[in-house]
Amino acid sequence: MYQPPTVTFTVTGPGNLGEPSYLDLTVTGSSAGPGGFPMLGGVYDAWCLDRTISIAINTTYTGSMYATSELSTFANVASLQFGGHSANLDNVNWLLNYYTGPATGYTAAEVQGAIWSLLGSDPVLTTNLWGTQDMAKVNTLVNLALTNDNYVPDVGEAIGVIIDPVNGNGVHQQPLIIETQAAKLGDYVWEDKNANGLQDGGETGIAGAQV
Repeated sequence: MYQPPTVTFTVTGPGNLGEPSYLDLTVTGSSAGPGGFPMLGGVYDAWCLDRTISIAINTTYTGSMYATSELSTFANVASLQFGGHSANLDNVNWLLNYYTGPATGYTAAEVQGAIWSLLGSDPVLTTNLWGTQDMAKVNTLVNLALTNDNYVPDVGEAIGVIIDPVNGNGVHQQPLIIETQAAKLGDYVWEDKNANGLQDGGETGIAGAQV
């Protein structure tokens, strides 16, 4: 049975990182440990996935992490069913790459509404802290995203990772999607002595490594 990695984090907002995110997520603990993803102390752009479930700002949660491309890994998680719209997560991934800030002509509020709409929720925000929300623009974003089925982020593009937060009482909160960069396996392995992800002087290659 699949056991997802876990992360402890604090939800902050609106947009402590600035555009483009609707919220931010600061990592305080991770089952991946130092040097793993997400990085301890790292701050990530985050968006909400289900408007029908609440989540509090400036609150710490623990959550399981799932890849947006591996739907089977959370097929039995009740809070991640999105009313049967989980197949649209590839379209959400496209939207995360399309929207890079106000220069695209949309607000973070409109993007958040489009994400909710793609996943079967009411797109209307109850606050304007993240900018104005023009429903015509929300619908335009939804229609654009739906023309990008089977979207797979390339190297250096944003790829969404789902986090299913649970509060101190064991109650599932609004699921989030955080942005990280897509990567791929290369053809060179070395001993990363300082775990910084870079080949520094004195860090030699390892022949015949199996991945």
